[in-house]
Amino acid sequence: MSDKNNLQPEIPTTLLPDYKTEIVQLLQGNLAPKLKQAQILDYHENDIAAVLEMLNTQERSKLYGLLSTDMLASILEYSEHPEIYISELSIRKRMQVLSNLEVSTVVEYLQQMNK
Repeated sequence: MSDKNNLQPEIPTTLLPDYKTEIVQLLQGNLAPKLKQAQILDYHENDIAAVLEMLNTQERSKLYGLLSTDMLASILEYSEHPEIYISELSIRKRMQVLSNLEVSTVVEYLQQMNK
């Protein structure tokens, strides 16, 4: 059996959906918060995590308000710098998110905190 039969055809990147742009447009749009929340939950946590660095602090704050602590913890697990985003949360939400994160992520965050 030839390896050629096992290869998947490559999809041109121009045909792939641009989830980052879609999410940013959704968050910056004028939809009611409940509609934004419903639509944002249609995206995978990894896609939402990739958008965090594209948003300013105020836009991220609005996003945090739309998400449950479980969902936010799942998103931060995919983030390259969760400590930045965790520090932007209120103390109450921060504790709730930390309790839902993987232990290794929590330890990493705590090690980076100021004494």
